[in-house]
Formats: sequence, structure tokens, C-alpha cells
Amino acid sequence: MEGKRGFELTKSLCKEYKGFFKIGAAVDAEDIFRYQGILQQHFNSITSENDMKFEKIHPERGRFAWDASDKLVEYATRSGKYMRGHTLLWHEQMPGWICDENTDILTREDTLKVMEEHISEIVSRYKGRVNCWDVVNEVIDNDDGFLRKTRWFDIIGEDYIDKAFHYAREADPKAQLFLNEFNGNQQEKQERICTLVERLKKKRVPIHGIGIQGHYSIAYPKMEEVRAEIERYARLGLQIHITELDVSLFEYSDRRPHLGVDVFERQKRQEEMYYRLFEVYRQYSDVVTNVTLWGVADDDTWLDDFPVKGRKDAPLLFDVDLKPKAALYAVMEFGGEQYGTAS
Repeated sequence: MEGKRGFELTKSLCKEYKGFFKIGAAVDAEDIFRYQGILQQHFNSITSENDMKFEKIHPERGRFAWDASDKLVEYATRSGKYMRGHTLLWHEQMPGWICDENTDILTREDTLKVMEEHISEIVSRYKGRVNCWDVVNEVIDNDDGFLRKTRWFDIIGEDYIDKAFHYAREADPKAQLFLNEFNGNQQEKQERICTLVERLKKKRVPIHGIGIQGHYSIAYPKMEEVRAEIERYARLGLQIHITELDVSLFEYSDRRPHLGVDVFERQKRQEEMYYRLFEVYRQYSDVVTNVTLWGVADDDTWLDDFPVKGRKDAPLLFDVDLKPKAALYAVMEFGGEQYGTAS
């Protein structure tokens, strides 16, 4: 592959997409040195993968742990990269002082106070340096309900979402504020997302965009679903970020413990999937303003532990040796006739 397209090693992915949207990667502070060359050449946007999540940045009531997030924001500022803050409220990776059975945070008033302090402290600290925030993450029920039954919902009620956006806006009036969700290509989930956003807009809640996570595979989703989701959100008048893109070599239902002899065929399907996805994103670059990969290279991906713990996956654009993959070349080949048309 390098012999065939070696000239492209000198190209920059984010520069190739300069006229379309920003290209991002999710990293933690400890990753910056290891990926420094790739980040410098190919990405003009970064997202905090874990360093800004509740349990990491706010481990005890009244105490914030800023070291890692400070390093990440300082790196983004110093290198001139767009910075996405992820995430202010989520039901996972929560500290015990909020969720344990013996917590004293049980009333609506006290829970709101904790939520306001958490959001206000973080957003105000990085005012003017973090460009946008995933204010709430995965708040839509993926099964039978409408809103996910989280601790925030159970104690405060549905308006915890409204208040989270307002707290963030008060802390940094210029930051762009997003709702981040997955499986929005599925029709029922998509309509729930739109219903919530329409309610927020009607109540003049300051929401600027929707984040499409984009955890896909070589067989999922269909391109018409990707296109339909973007078009549906675009009608809401908000910008769209692809926030957590990766393409697994395994279909979700595939529970085999490792890749088999068909690995080359799976890599070719991954290459084509990435090409088709970016083809659609380019078509909607008037509303899609950021495409972020959930990681940098295959040496470190959350999919090594999901849905099969310890199974090695390779869902990104750089391999385990930090070398460019065929999928990287694919997304830079705008006229790649070998892939056909996105459908």
C-alpha cells in the first residue's frame, strides 16, 4: 500500500479537508507525546477522551483534579487545535461520592447544586479555550423509554438537561453546546433525539449542535441511514459533529475471540466503509463541521474490550505501529472510483 500511494504520506488529512470540516481525534493527556507526530500532521481538532469525565476530573465533592485536563487544553491552545470538551454529564464513569448507597446527595436541591458547581467550575476554567462541549451524553433511552433513567433524571427530573445547558452557557457564553448520542441512524432513536431537541429549542435552551457518535462496523450502518440522520438533524437548524467515529472489523453480533483468516477481506471492507462515510460527510459539509475519530491508532482503542473483552480490534486510520492504513488513503481519495457510489 505504501508503495502504491507513498506520495500521500506527505499529505495531511486535516489539510485535505480544510474546505469541508475539521478533523479530530480523541486523546488523553498521557497520549500526546506518543501521538505527537500524527496529531501535528493530520488533526486540527482534539477531544478529551477520558480526562474531563466526572470521575476523573471531580473525584471528591469540592475537589477537582485539573492536571490531566489542563495539559490537554494547554496542548490544544499551544498547537492551535480546535478543542472539544467531553463530557459534562453522563451516567457512566461517575464517582462514588454521588452514586454510592451511602451518599448524602439525595434531594433535588442538593443534586442541582452539585451539577451547577461541576459544570460551572469546569467550563469557566477553560473559558475561551475549549471551543465546544458535549454538555449531556447519551440521555435518550435506547430501549423502551424516552429519556434514560439516570441519577440526574431520577432526582432532578427531565429539566436537568435544560439546566445543564444553561449552566454551561452562563460559564462561557461563546462556547458551542452539544447533545451527544449514539444509534441515531435507527429511526425510533432518531425521532426521540429530535423530539428532545425540539423541546429544548422551544424552551429557548442554548443548544447549538448534535453530536453523532458514529461507532460503526464494516457491515453497519447503511449509507442511506447515515444520510437520513444528517438530513433530519439539519432540519432542526443546528450544526452537526461526528464525535466518536470508528469502524470495527467485527460485526456487533460477532463474538469470535479474534480475527480469522478473512482479515484481509475485512480490512478491505473497512477501507470502503470509511470512504463511503467521508463521501457522505463531504456532501453535507454545510452542516457537518467536525469529524472526530475515537482514538488515534489501533494500539489503543476502547473496542479491544467491547463487546468482547480482550479481543483485539483495529477500527482506526493508523495501525498498531502508528503507520497509515489503507483506510486513511481511502478518505483522502475523493475520486476513488474503486469504491463506487455511497448508497
